[in-house]
Amino acid sequence: MLAGVWFVNRYMLKHDTEWLDQTLPSQQQLSRAALGPPLPFPLELRIDRHPDWRTQLPELFAAHSFELAAVASRIGISQEMILAEALKQHLRVPLSNRAAMRFGQEKLESIRSDLCADIPKYKVAKKHGIGQWTIRLIELDTPRIRDTRKGTADTKIRNAHRQRVLDLIASDPNASRSTLMERASGTYQYMLEQDRKWFEKTVRQRSRGRGSSPRGNRFDRGQFDSELAEKVTQIMRELKSTSHRPVRITKHGVLRRAGCLAKYMQFSSDLPKTQALLNEHAETMAAYRVRKIRWAIAELARSGQAIVGETLRRKAGLSNTLLQEYKQLVLETAQELRANVAPSSVFARE
Repeated sequence: MLAGVWFVNRYMLKHDTEWLDQTLPSQQQLSRAALGPPLPFPLELRIDRHPDWRTQLPELFAAHSFELAAVASRIGISQEMILAEALKQHLRVPLSNRAAMRFGQEKLESIRSDLCADIPKYKVAKKHGIGQWTIRLIELDTPRIRDTRKGTADTKIRNAHRQRVLDLIASDPNASRSTLMERASGTYQYMLEQDRKWFEKTVRQRSRGRGSSPRGNRFDRGQFDSELAEKVTQIMRELKSTSHRPVRITKHGVLRRAGCLAKYMQFSSDLPKTQALLNEHAETMAAYRVRKIRWAIAELARSGQAIVGETLRRKAGLSNTLLQEYKQLVLETAQELRANVAPSSVFARE
């Protein structure tokens, strides 16, 4: 206890215990210090003895009385890494008696209740005057908290998608599943995969009208495939044009531009020409970045500007870190297009 300032001691114990524990050692810590530090194991020996410490973590905890600090010291791994792995494996590591007594059962249950209710952790920390490390220790002591929070989060996601469906129906009483597919393909996909029963019960399927001649009204999928493939080819040609800043070519993006996303998703297995085009030309993020860099260098060369990091960053719309990863591409493209690389530029250095 802080002699002569009992009110300060009382405040610290109630509102700032973590800082107090780090700043003023407990009587137990002082006693240990008087006995001298434990004989340390060489770091190399500790790691060699437990090269696969993650799989041995349950046994390590059991062998060291579930003391996080003791396990960390024994195998030469930080407490943060061990705690994260224990949470990942859903291991239960009980709170120390000291921590449990410090908080009291009532406060601990209140913290657990707030965490299970999926209240943001920073709000829980502020409400109870604890730190993020303490919250993680409590999660480690109570594995059900993480499962409950995940379940709550999944429910929120499901309800958000359901609300989007209900909003669409409210704004358009004639909306069908195809309408949702057109306007919110992400929600449509989620519903089919995660909430199909509710979706089919809530959103009607558009009825097919009957014409005077069933044969005449039959949908010609082969003809549609050819027409859509033509549209897709034209859209891709426009997207690849160097006359404007590059736009990433994705299947959904191209089909939306063609106005045929819903029909494609309905008949995709019968549209081989369109499928082949989309599979061939859809860009990965890496390919898109390469195209952006080459376009930016071409633009700089056309305007007679020297290539420096900041200018290329702005033109390509990529971070300096990413441009560094593509340094060889920048140099090769600059040489190919006869672009001037400034001698002071990071791209000119070895």
